[in-house]
Amino acid sequence: RGAMGIVFEAYDEELNDRKVAIKVLPPEMATNKNAIKRFKGEAIAAIDLTHNNIVRLYSFEVDKQQAFLVMELLEGKSLEDRIVDEGPLSLTQVCEIAKQAAAGLDEAHSANVVHRDVKPANLLYKDEEHTLLKVADFGIACNIRDTMTRLTGQEEGGSGTLLYIAPEQLKGKRPTAKADQYSLAATVYEALCGTPVFSGAGLSVQIMQGEPEPIADVPDGVNKVLAQALAKEPEERFESCCQFAKALAAAAVEKEEAETEAEREPAVADEPETEPETEQEELEETWEEVSEDDDDDEEESELPEPISLPKLLILIACLVALGAHFLTPLY
Repeated sequence: RGAMGIVFEAYDEELNDRKVAIKVLPPEMATNKNAIKRFKGEAIAAIDLTHNNIVRLYSFEVDKQQAFLVMELLEGKSLEDRIVDEGPLSLTQVCEIAKQAAAGLDEAHSANVVHRDVKPANLLYKDEEHTLLKVADFGIACNIRDTMTRLTGQEEGGSGTLLYIAPEQLKGKRPTAKADQYSLAATVYEALCGTPVFSGAGLSVQIMQGEPEPIADVPDGVNKVLAQALAKEPEERFESCCQFAKALAAAAVEKEEAETEAEREPAVADEPETEPETEQEELEETWEEVSEDDDDDEEESELPEPISLPKLLILIACLVALGAHFLTPLY
């Protein structure tokens, strides 16, 4: 049960008994023809969105006193639940979250569909593996809130959730894709540090005038990317959600490259030097060189000196004369 309706798990016979989620809308809406007409137009636009990172909306039905949505059922939890369970996520994990959410949002924006309520609770995982992330409730929750405000006269929070709402939405301007980008950046900020960009008293004033605190333990480049996506003026933000996600990933890669380079530098400096490190080792090395020279001299002195040519001729003449004496006949 949520603030904007009740959700049931069911089997849809028309979809071959596929498991689906059924969101039943507040009864005040089901009995108001104008409200149903407006909501149906928004639902039809959402039904046409088919993307791997968007929760599929199959149909919008009205049955007597009840109106309900038939949606894709996901077994995983929301990003909000994950942050509560695990605390701040790693930069690598958050970059992947931003990448997948941005892909789904930009697909919707290309079809002129603005979400208007991007937040951790509306980013759902397909399963418990946390590998595939999907954006849920495109315009649905906001439409329900706005409709209930008109019907009951009670303020239901306006278009968007205040913690993640863009400044221009607080001014009453029509939300655009840049507003979704701001909300995604606010979601990424919270996933990285575990706390919202702004909180506490005077939240609206903070959103309109305050500047986000830099996140500790992340590169300056990451904080700069977040600051641009959280800019007060829409035109100062990135051109698209995917550009924001890519800039975030690039800043994270720069950090990894800097760490890798820092690891390499000590390895070069610590390479063993050819020169001796101490005076004692220097003396020992010098003695070894002298000993090697002496050994070489001894090896050279053991070889016979070469005989000069004149001495060689005299030696041959003596040998010939000696041989002639012994070969002379005695009789």
